[in-house]
Amino acid sequence: MSFSKAKVLRFNEISDKAATPSPADYNLHLKCHSSGGTIPKSGRFVDQSPASSEISFVSNSNGQQIFRTPNPPKVIRHPLSRKPKPEILFQSTDDEVLKEKIVECTNKDLYIKELTEEIDEMKQELNGLKNKISQLVQDKNVLESTIEQQIKYKNKHEIVTGKLIEMTEILEQMKINNTTIKTENETNLINLLNNIETLKTLLNNLKKVQKNELENIVTEMKDFHQKEIQQLESDMLKTVSNMHNLIDEEKTNAEVRLNECKKMKEKEISNLKVKYQLLHDDFEAKVKQLSENHKEASILSEILMKEKCEDIERGWKIKLKEIEAKAEASLRDYQSIVESNAIDNEIEKNKLLSDLTQQKKELELMQNINQKIKIDFELLQIEYKNLCAELSKIIIELNNTREEHSKEILERDITVNQALHDKHLYELTIQKTHKTIDALKKRLMKSDHDVEQLKAELEATEESKLEVEGKCNRLVDELEIVTSLYDVIEEKHELAVKEAERRILDIEEKLLCKVNFFKEQADEKIKETLENYEKTKKELNTVTDHLYKQQAINTKAQECLAISQSEIERLELLANEYSSKILTLESSCSDLEEQLISTKLQNAVIDENSKLKTVIELMQASENDLLNQLNDLKQQLKKTDVGLPDHNLNETTHKCKSEIELVEKLNGMAQKLELLETENVKLRKTIQQQDALIGPFRSCLQDYEKEYTMLLSEKENAEKEAKEIALKSAEILGHQNHKQKIKYMVDLKSQNIKLTDDKKQLEHKIRVQARLIEKLKTEKTTPKKKSQKNKENVGNASLNSSRVDSPGPLRELN
Repeated sequence: MSFSKAKVLRFNEISDKAATPSPADYNLHLKCHSSGGTIPKSGRFVDQSPASSEISFVSNSNGQQIFRTPNPPKVIRHPLSRKPKPEILFQSTDDEVLKEKIVECTNKDLYIKELTEEIDEMKQELNGLKNKISQLVQDKNVLESTIEQQIKYKNKHEIVTGKLIEMTEILEQMKINNTTIKTENETNLINLLNNIETLKTLLNNLKKVQKNELENIVTEMKDFHQKEIQQLESDMLKTVSNMHNLIDEEKTNAEVRLNECKKMKEKEISNLKVKYQLLHDDFEAKVKQLSENHKEASILSEILMKEKCEDIERGWKIKLKEIEAKAEASLRDYQSIVESNAIDNEIEKNKLLSDLTQQKKELELMQNINQKIKIDFELLQIEYKNLCAELSKIIIELNNTREEHSKEILERDITVNQALHDKHLYELTIQKTHKTIDALKKRLMKSDHDVEQLKAELEATEESKLEVEGKCNRLVDELEIVTSLYDVIEEKHELAVKEAERRILDIEEKLLCKVNFFKEQADEKIKETLENYEKTKKELNTVTDHLYKQQAINTKAQECLAISQSEIERLELLANEYSSKILTLESSCSDLEEQLISTKLQNAVIDENSKLKTVIELMQASENDLLNQLNDLKQQLKKTDVGLPDHNLNETTHKCKSEIELVEKLNGMAQKLELLETENVKLRKTIQQQDALIGPFRSCLQDYEKEYTMLLSEKENAEKEAKEIALKSAEILGHQNHKQKIKYMVDLKSQNIKLTDDKKQLEHKIRVQARLIEKLKTEKTTPKKKSQKNKENVGNASLNSSRVDSPGPLRELN
């Protein structure tokens, strides 16, 4: 604030502190102008420093001259303070009296002119004050608007604090829930771990038992199958060799018998020929007589032979039909047994294939579940990252709001300080105006008109002054209230932020511990599931190998049955051939008998007939022997065939039993797998729940893991360097050449010097950074310090240049 300086002639500022001289001393024409009536400019503003108040004192940094309005000494006007008028000892003339009066009038006129000029200046100052009052009203409106904004901000701050309180309550509830969930999870995990350990022990025992049983069964099956195959091969070889031997023996016996029969017949024929030649002559006469008898006997013999042949043919046909029926029945039985075995094998094969498909589906489901778990894990990681980003955004927003609040508070502090400064200036100006007004009142007692105007103006200025002071006091009270509230809010906010950070750190540590624990559990469970999967795979592979082996054994048995059927057919063909040969022999025998009967006599014919009968009986006995042998062979073949299916039936029954046991074991394993899957599902649910809790802190965990790996790598590198240094020191100690030792020590010294230089540089950098940090800490100032810095510079020449040139008693202090 600047006031124009009024040119006021003050009679009480005379250096001699005496009254004005007598009018007789004034002589404008003869004497010089006395210095008692007017004060020269050079001596007008004497350096009479007023009583400096603590509030208005401001240090002058530039050392420039500061002009202050002088405090005029109060001169109490009473009759003693004036000089007594000199008594007129001698009566002067009228001319002198008139001159003195004229001089007094001129002096009074000059004084009145100066007073009028000062009154005009005072009016101008009052106009300036009115303008300043209007500016203050505007500033008041601005301050009211700022106060309203502060109230709004206060409401917002209260809302934010309420939200923070709600968030803290929610965090406490979450903490309580987490503690309860933690205790429940710990109990559940302990129970699950106990159950898992029991199940592991049971599974290990069952696996060992099953492995031993399967190994024993496999070894027994292998031995049994090998023995059966060897027995079958040996039996087949024996039967084939026996059949071949029997057939060869029968062939040789039949050939021997045929040769013997031929030889006997030739001998008999030769004997008969001799006898015939001897008796031909004797019996020529009797031939005619016996021819008729011979015809009758031949007819009878033919009839008898035909009847016998028909009987033999009928018996053979009946026997062949019986044999064919038996063979067909046995073939049907064999075919039905083979078909039933094939159907059973196919059913078992389909069952095993269905079990394999089911287990493959289960494995695919397990793989899908693992993939889903991995996908859920990745999604949880993404959610954790998003939550971390949101948290960082919220923290940034909070910091921004803090900065904005601090800036607003600083601005308000600045405005308040400016208002206080302006108030102080106004008070100073008002005090000075009061002083000037008092002086004017004392001086202008005579001029009533001017006094009345001044009184009115003074009353107006006093009223405006009182209004401004009241407003300033109100603003100061409001500012104090706002600053106190802001300090309280800042303290509460800082305490709430510290508590929230502390709780967040505690929760983070707990969640990190949980994450590590559940990670270890998940890794162990995954390893167990993979081991179970591999074991089930191996068991399934062993079962499939057994199936393929059984199929191969069944094909071999079918091949053996086909071979036995082909050999039976071949033996039947051989029997048919032998029966045809026997028929040819019988026909040849009958022809020989006819020839002998025609040539011999009746007695000879009777003897020959008896002999032929014996021969025929022998042939029939041989035929019966052959038939019995054939029947024995067929029975043996049947026994072998029956033994084979019985053996196959025993094998199939044994296999069925073993397969049924395996199926039961597989069902038991499937049930156990289902139980384990249910437990795994429960554990996955718990893992998902705990992953949901742990999700927001997973990036931190990953960062910690990376840091841990980095530290481990650094540790390994340090260990390697230490080992190298130890080896090098050992080499140094083991060196025999002193030159190498000297070179090595020189290199070590140079390396040590380099390292020390690097260390010094790093220490210097650290010191510089510490200094910068200290400077930044010192630069962090409070609103009061900033308000002190933002005060106007009192000794600024640019600001005070306009004030130095303006002369007058009313000057402004900065």
